[in-house]
Amino acid sequence: MSESLLWTQEFAGHCLRSADVEKIAQRCKELISNSSLHFDNLDELLDSCISALLVGNLVLQGPPGTGKTTLARILSSAFDTIAYETTATSEWSTYDVVGGLAPNVSGGLEPAHGAYTRAAIACADVVRTETSTQHDHQAVWLLIDEFNRADIDKAIGSLYTLLSSTDPDHLSKTPLELWFERDPDARRLWVPARFRIIGTMNDLDTNYVNSISQGLKRRFSFVTIPAAAPDQSPAGAVGPEVALAYDQAIEWYDRCYVTGKGPTSVIGFAGEATEHAQVMQLQVQNVVAKLRRGSSEVRGWPVGSAQVVDVMKYLVLGGTEKDMSARLDAAVAERLVAQFENLSEVQLDAFLKILEDSGLPKSVRALQHIYNPYAL
Repeated sequence: MSESLLWTQEFAGHCLRSADVEKIAQRCKELISNSSLHFDNLDELLDSCISALLVGNLVLQGPPGTGKTTLARILSSAFDTIAYETTATSEWSTYDVVGGLAPNVSGGLEPAHGAYTRAAIACADVVRTETSTQHDHQAVWLLIDEFNRADIDKAIGSLYTLLSSTDPDHLSKTPLELWFERDPDARRLWVPARFRIIGTMNDLDTNYVNSISQGLKRRFSFVTIPAAAPDQSPAGAVGPEVALAYDQAIEWYDRCYVTGKGPTSVIGFAGEATEHAQVMQLQVQNVVAKLRRGSSEVRGWPVGSAQVVDVMKYLVLGGTEKDMSARLDAAVAERLVAQFENLSEVQLDAFLKILEDSGLPKSVRALQHIYNPYAL
C-alpha cells in the first residue's frame, strides 16, 4: 500500500530560504571557477538564472556544448538543493513524468510514481526534515536534460495548472492528483513552494526536437546560453576560454591516464614543453574563432566551450609540435564537423573555405562527405 501523502500539505507554504541574488551568484562563481567553465557576460547570465529560479521554473537553452547541464547542477548546488536528474526522450508520456500503473511480479498492476512526483515527494521530505533538525539542503529539484526531446506538453499532462505558479497560496490550493493511487490519502500531493524544475534544451537541432506551446512557455523562464564569442585577445595571447579548456584537458588526462608524475605528465607536454603547449592553444583558438566568426556572407557556427575541451583532449594525448596540426585536423573533423548539417550551398562553400584556409584537409573531406557521401 502506498504511503499517505496528506503530510505534504503542511509544507506547501515553505519558500526558498533566501532571495539574496548577489550571495547566490558568488557561490555560483566559485563553483564555476572550480569547474573550469567559461561563460561570456557571466554576471548578467547568473543574475538572469537566479532571478528566474526565485520566481519559478527555468529552462536553459542554447547550442550543444555551452555548459547548460553543468550550469543547471551548479545553480542547484548554489541554492543548497539536491538535484534529481533525468533525461527526456521521445517516448516520454505522463507516466514518465507524473506516474501511472505498472506491472508487478504477481501479474497485476500497481501505482508507480513518475520523475516529477518522486522529486516533489523527496523535496517535501527534505523540508520536513529541515523543520526538525539542522539540514544542509533546503530542497530537492528536478533537472530535466534535453527538455524538448519529449513532446513535453503531452508529458506534463496534469501538471499544467500546478506549474502556473510557485506561490505558496496557489500550491496550497492546487495539489497534484495522483489518479492511479488506490489509497485516497495517497492521491493528493502538495508540492513545496521551494520545489523547482530546471530544464536544458538544445535549440539548434530543430529537426530532432519538439516545439513547446506558448502556454507551457509561460510556466518557465527561458535563459539562453550562447556559444562564446570569437576570442578578442591580442595576437599571440591565449584567451581565457582556451586556457581553461587546456587546463581541463590536462586535468582529465591526469585523472584518467595518470602516470604518477602529476599534472605535467601528459605525453609531449612535460615541463620544458610550455612553448609547445602555448602554440597548440593558439592553433585551437584561431580555428575556433574562424568557425564562430564565419565569413562576410554567412554567420559563424556556435562552437560550444565543451567542444573546445573535446578538441584539446585530442591534442594533450601527445605528439610533438611537428605533428600537432594533423592532430588538430583530426580533432576538428571528428568532434566538430559532424554537426555542420543542414547548411545552405553558400554556407557550405564558406565553411569549406574556412577549413581549407586553416590547413585542415581531413576536416574539409569530412564536411564534403556529409553533403556528398557517395563521392570517392
